[in-house]
Amino acid sequence: MTTLKSRIGAVVIPLLPFNRRTFDILRYELRAALTTLLNTISPARRAQMRSIARQCDLSINVGSGGRGLPDWVNIELTRHGDTTLCLDIRRPLPFADGSARRILAEHVIEHMEFRQDVRACCASFIGSWRRAASCASSCPTRSAS
Repeated sequence: MTTLKSRIGAVVIPLLPFNRRTFDILRYELRAALTTLLNTISPARRAQMRSIARQCDLSINVGSGGRGLPDWVNIELTRHGDTTLCLDIRRPLPFADGSARRILAEHVIEHMEFRQDVRACCASFIGSWRRAASCASSCPTRSAS
């Protein structure tokens, strides 16, 4: 059974002057811009980021996607029930240098523009790591046929 949103998309997207991939990129960029704007203008979000940024020995789950981990800082672009912070991870993370004990980024990298965004994101991760920190990242592989 398809949702109303899917049915509307099936009718509207073919009528647009661009393809589905372009639509998905525009939608993502609009979400990222809205998240950044809300983080800038919302006193509650700014206070939450300042509070977390002062902490050390953090466990950071980047791109938690609604599957956040208990006692971790769960980061996602859009809010889910277990999201701690909504952030565009292509921008520098708001953590002090060396504040992260571990960083988990499962199935995140493959959603980013490889030539620019992955490099900037990894640089931000590295800045947040403390000495002897651990980082785990995974992405799907494509089997050779």
